[in-house]
Amino acid sequence: MGFVSAMIPLRTGAMVEASRFERELAAGWPELPKPVWTPASAGQWSCSVGDGDVVIAAMGAPIPWSDLAPLCRAGRLWVDAESNLREHRDHLVVAVRTAGGPIEQAKFLTQICTAVLLGCEQALGVFWLSGSLLISSSIFREFAVTVMPETLPLPIWIDVQAGPDAEGKTCGCTRGLAAFGHREIEAVDAQESWERLQERLYDLAGYVLEHGPVIADGDTVGDHASERIRVVYGASELGGEGEVIHLQYDRPGRRKWQLWGKRR
Repeated sequence: MGFVSAMIPLRTGAMVEASRFERELAAGWPELPKPVWTPASAGQWSCSVGDGDVVIAAMGAPIPWSDLAPLCRAGRLWVDAESNLREHRDHLVVAVRTAGGPIEQAKFLTQICTAVLLGCEQALGVFWLSGSLLISSSIFREFAVTVMPETLPLPIWIDVQAGPDAEGKTCGCTRGLAAFGHREIEAVDAQESWERLQERLYDLAGYVLEHGPVIADGDTVGDHASERIRVVYGASELGGEGEVIHLQYDRPGRRKWQLWGKRR
């Protein structure tokens, strides 16, 4: 597989110390092989960790504010992102590649980013590119160290947005499943609260990542036998790219007709 990457905004220009990065990586994940370093170039160094490759580059400039501003407003995992990031001066690009699949790559990138956060005092957090997520340093490290050993750390990999639209209808979608080779999931006019829809989208995203593309066009999903939400493949209605999974709800009070036979 090719490289996957994330960005780490910095208060001021700084480069993580290789020795400190190595200590933090070993402390967090002692099962990983010791990094093998290649000669560094100006503002960049690289190493291999087992069958994984790591490249970290200092860009010498902030992340463009036009890329960050919409995410600051929408983000839940970095509540003071705007005040923290508006004056940041530099950023690192962290790129990794492994022999495993997308989940193994995401785990490896999470481990490497965590070691960088711990090894560089100027690091503010993580811009997780595939999910367009901004995550504060403390929250990212908490998910990496506490959650990831037990289950997939979905909130730092997959963005799930849910809420009322301009007409008051409950809508929601995932962003980031495509990076794992899956369709994104959307719901327009969901017949439930936005909080419940958000929970449902996380549950479905986790199910797809763990079991593969098993939710087929025409299937129904639900928490119990009487809850039947229809799955329909189609173009995004919420600005996404490519074919997505639509969740179509029965509207409350809608009369259900059953055809028993021909009238005579």
